[in-house]
Amino acid sequence: MWYNRGMRTSKEIRALARKTLFHTRCGARAMSAMLLLGLACSLALLLLQQAFLTFGIRTLDYLALTGDAPLAAYSFDVLFAAAVATVFYVFIQAVFGGIQNFGWSLAALRGMRQAETGLTRAAFSGFRVPFGMFAMMFAYTIRLLVAALPLMLVYGIFFLAFYFLRDFLLAHTLWLGAGVFLLFIAFLVATIPVFYVIYRYRFVWYLKVDHPDWSATKCFRESARRLDGYKWRAFYLDCSYWKAFLLLTALLVAGLIPVLPELLRAMLVGIVFPVAAFFVSVYYMFGQAQFYLEVPPRAA
Repeated sequence: MWYNRGMRTSKEIRALARKTLFHTRCGARAMSAMLLLGLACSLALLLLQQAFLTFGIRTLDYLALTGDAPLAAYSFDVLFAAAVATVFYVFIQAVFGGIQNFGWSLAALRGMRQAETGLTRAAFSGFRVPFGMFAMMFAYTIRLLVAALPLMLVYGIFFLAFYFLRDFLLAHTLWLGAGVFLLFIAFLVATIPVFYVIYRYRFVWYLKVDHPDWSATKCFRESARRLDGYKWRAFYLDCSYWKAFLLLTALLVAGLIPVLPELLRAMLVGIVFPVAAFFVSVYYMFGQAQFYLEVPPRAA
């Protein structure tokens, strides 16, 4: 069963999300909390990225001074420090990604529930459990990578085929066109597991908000159970945001048109697009939170 007659339609969910977001005090506070959290995470990542980049440049300068020596000839201390810095940077990226996902999901969920008390403070609660946020992001990333293996395999096979048969394909355009068509079909088929994972685990952050004591594994398992029979409905809800996504695409493309004045293009890409992207993201998150509330929990 993918359709529940007691559920609101996608249009009704989006209308309720807009009403809550733009016409209630709690919705405005939730949006403010999401903005503050997004700015805090972005600023922290920017500073860490700059520090990592500075360290990387210094390391590259040091390696350049050693000449053309093989990797094994470099100082162990330098290579070890570079490896540790890389692992730490990936860890920090996952932590802040988890904190923002958790905080935004919490703010959107509380906004739709009109639970205003302590909203802003609660949105930042992910900072208190960085390892828990990392576990959630790590588990999600691993599942996505596993689902993307067929896609990587398709690209690998076609890359090797073109590399070894490039002279023949370039000389026979019909075969080249057939290869491109097959690549397109294979690409569509190979993306199915990725979308399956995305929609299967759509509720993990909302479940973590409602059940902070649950482990990452339990959140993923419960999300899979909750969305059994509702994945198409979730996909249809995403597609119903096409106007908002089209607006963002139009703004981005307009900012890249070379015939427009440089100042206008800079304003479109640097100011208008980020502001519009924020409002669309918040609007989208509110709709997802309402969809989570619409889907009934499954009996154990």
